[in-house]
Amino acid sequence: MKKINFWLTAAFLSGLLAWTLWAALSPRAHWDLKVYMGCSRTLAQGENPYKQDQLLDGITFPCLYTPLILDAYRPFAKLCDATRTQAGRHAWSLLKILAAVALILLWEKWFVPIRFELYPALFFALAYGGPFLLDFRCGNAAAFEQLLLWAGFAAMVSECDWLFGALIALCAQLKFTPLAFLGLLLVRPKPRWGVFAGSVAVFAALMGLNQVFHPGLLSEYFRQLAGGDQAWHYEGGPNNCSTFAFLEQSFEALWTNRGQATQWAWILCAPLTAAVLWISFKTLRRLQTLKEKILFFCLAYSLVVPRMKDYTYLLLLAPTFFILEEPIAPSLRWSILALAVLNSTQGLAKPLGLGHVAFLFAYLKLYAAALAWWAYVRYAEKRS
Repeated sequence: MKKINFWLTAAFLSGLLAWTLWAALSPRAHWDLKVYMGCSRTLAQGENPYKQDQLLDGITFPCLYTPLILDAYRPFAKLCDATRTQAGRHAWSLLKILAAVALILLWEKWFVPIRFELYPALFFALAYGGPFLLDFRCGNAAAFEQLLLWAGFAAMVSECDWLFGALIALCAQLKFTPLAFLGLLLVRPKPRWGVFAGSVAVFAALMGLNQVFHPGLLSEYFRQLAGGDQAWHYEGGPNNCSTFAFLEQSFEALWTNRGQATQWAWILCAPLTAAVLWISFKTLRRLQTLKEKILFFCLAYSLVVPRMKDYTYLLLLAPTFFILEEPIAPSLRWSILALAVLNSTQGLAKPLGLGHVAFLFAYLKLYAAALAWWAYVRYAEKRS
């Protein structure tokens, strides 16, 4: 049986590698990378990338990273331009593969034992919509963001809180929301307020470098983020499975008035967020190890963050796998697995005539995350 399991796992991973190579070479893949290489070219020419949306396959995309992050895309754009090939894309693909391998090694060493068997391989490849594959195909920087984040978590487990803070501050240069993980410094038996304040200062200093190297563009970047007329603000499931997006789509289905739906989503999101945070705080005090607290914190974060893209669900693979391996109720375990693997069945719900409520079936991975969070709550209660 073990030999069969081994060969099935090897065959599945070989197929996964073949798919990865196909995605790396496909001319239609890596659209996020293409957009931000274009943004970096605009910036390199001394122009304002936040006033020139990038056009890709007839669709316009705004630049949503800071100037210094756009600079990080410049070597890949230069490599493509200098060779007149897709060499920059291939270099990006190689780095993404290395980042994915490093991330799995981090998980295995510090957080969850990952066996070379078919079940773990299937789970990490396919659960929550297959965020590894989604991230690789679209060319987003999520794998690099997650690598910084989990390297920071590993540093915290290793009692290197300053390194943890610095890595979180660096990670938050891509998107601000990872700053929430600095809250882990405050749930220790003795809160590390000094490290917390120092980490926030490091974040601010790194952000300030944008003004030093690209004067005036940081304000343009913030203006771009604040623009409420952009489509990405209203993106919902399955591409953006956040609690806020779920509420917004729910109210929009009731009233068909987007402005009113957004307003009521914010109103209802506040008490829901407060409830999740209160229960999470109590659970964090019950959990016995720092590793468990970090894993649980990831799930709590996913329920309160206002935007949770499909590839961002990379964050939940290790925390969910950990709790599924613990002695939780079988009904809870199978519900989490089923919802995480199904990801979205909105495409089936529409032909069945479900109409306005079909969107509910686009948020299966949000439901899976909520159940995994609840599994930790129950797990902590039983062990306290």
